[in-house]
Amino acid sequence: MHKFLSGENTAMDQFAPGWRDKVDVGQRQDIVRRKTLEYWLDLIRGLDMTPAQGIELVTGSKKQNLYWLVFVARHDRAQEFWEKIRDVNPQRGLF
Repeated sequence: MHKFLSGENTAMDQFAPGWRDKVDVGQRQDIVRRKTLEYWLDLIRGLDMTPAQGIELVTGSKKQNLYWLVFVARHDRAQEFWEKIRDVNPQRGLF
């Protein structure tokens, strides 16, 4: 994550524009990660979209963290479907 936070006009700037004003990168990496995600989720909500409660951590064959899967939709029915299928790994999610 450090490389995404270093420099200017990084992937993080495109992923969550304005994050630099909201996230203190001097904190522990887990806090920076959480704050960045919370900020991004607020951006999504600002687009009248609803992120699902379950955010799933997807891991590789060697148990390495690959990415978090976040479901975002406008319609409640989509959220219902997500809740039924969201457990992509038998491990805990991010939140």
